[in-house]
Amino acid sequence: MSYSPLELVIQSAQGLKYVNHVKKMKPYAVVFIRDHNNVLHSSERKTSVDLEGGSNPTWNFNVKFTINLAIAQENHLDLVIKLKSRRKSHGIRDKDIGEVRVLISELLKCFGDDAAEDEKHMSKSVVTSDGEAQGALAFSYKFGRTVDHPPTDPNVKQRPKRGANGFAVVYLWDIKKNLRSPRELSSSIFVDGSNPTWSFKVITFHIDITKAQENHYALVVKLKSCRKTHCFPDKYIGEVRVPKTLQAELAFSYNFGNPIADHLTLVNIRKKKILTKVVGKLVRFLIELVLF
Repeated sequence: MSYSPLELVIQSAQGLKYVNHVKKMKPYAVVFIRDHNNVLHSSERKTSVDLEGGSNPTWNFNVKFTINLAIAQENHLDLVIKLKSRRKSHGIRDKDIGEVRVLISELLKCFGDDAAEDEKHMSKSVVTSDGEAQGALAFSYKFGRTVDHPPTDPNVKQRPKRGANGFAVVYLWDIKKNLRSPRELSSSIFVDGSNPTWSFKVITFHIDITKAQENHYALVVKLKSCRKTHCFPDKYIGEVRVPKTLQAELAFSYNFGNPIADHLTLVNIRKKKILTKVVGKLVRFLIELVLF
């Protein structure tokens, strides 16, 4: 498939319909490429507003589009230039003056690769919303060298890639009882892309070997992106669960220490603390109820 850049200079207009009844008309043009199904094939570009010209504005506005030659040569693409008059009131739409439509295939007739650098001038009648021709629009154009792949749209500003402050949350999860150990957070590291490195050493987790062999436990590592705004939660990236892995790939090392006599895990200790706190609150409530 072949593509060619189309460079335009929207120069001026003469004898436009005067659509403002009180204030002076302030014309500008909106330029884009559209097919016969009214589907856009480019970004929309606006000229500056001519504050003084009235019905005879001047812009000399440069714009560049990339044309799909196969579609254009089938008479399916139009160059559209809409003329409008700006209004200062934000709640009121700008007034339509008229528009110019030109088949891209018509512009291509004078051009081949040998004449790619030549500039042509054209003047077209402006058609108002009533379907009548009033005024004329002058513009110049030229096509660049044909290429096999579409270049980047010159009218679209490329956003710089944003890095992310990625961090990991690590904890031991008791699958059967749906309890987890205290969570450990890695440091937050700025990464330009999706490949963070932490070298984060987590504190020791105490596990019951018997329960572990019965698949009671899972090591969970949640990956998040830190947000600077405090009113928004950190963004969830994905997580890894061992023995079952979900949504991400994570490299880590581990080792088991010597068995200890006390088989209470941190998960069970956490459960015991919660129960003690609940019982304590219940006892205090009953005492207050009896006394008062």
